[in-house]
Amino acid sequence: MRNLQSDTFSGALRDYVYYCYEGELYAKEKGLTFLETSAKTAHNVNKLFYETSLKKVEQGSSVAPRDMKG
Repeated sequence: MRNLQSDTFSGALRDYVYYCYEGELYAKEKGLTFLETSAKTAHNVNKLFYETSLKKVEQGSSVAPRDMKG
């Protein structure tokens, strides 16, 4: 008998890996920052804002990023 829960997880994991890969490729082609984040746990959310701010400063924006920890 097949374990459907295992098949579902592996399918979801495969899709997750595929979309991350596609996202990274797209970001690289467009010169964008790609960073995996989580709205649920806030993983890398502060880092994403920091990286975005830092990129703006490097491009000549007058707004400097604050020291963000997290």
